[in-house]
Amino acid sequence: MPDHSKDMDFTPDWAPLEKVFTDLDGKPDRCGEFMFMHTNTVSGLRYYKHIETRLYLLIDADGRPAYGEDIQHAIDNATVR
Repeated sequence: MPDHSKDMDFTPDWAPLEKVFTDLDGKPDRCGEFMFMHTNTVSGLRYYKHIETRLYLLIDADGRPAYGEDIQHAIDNATVR
């Protein structure tokens, strides 16, 4: 089984998520709803897990969601069960 841990950086990176919430509604404190899990060093995606739903929000360094979806849609998918 391949070891994918070498592709993960566990250094917390809150800047992309802070940017998302500041740009979206001016409330970067919403970052407190998420846990930083890791950055995939191959794709550059940051993995944030919502503290209540346990669902993931994946964004790049510029705050763009994975899979080309709208950022509000991506947030809704991670926060609404």
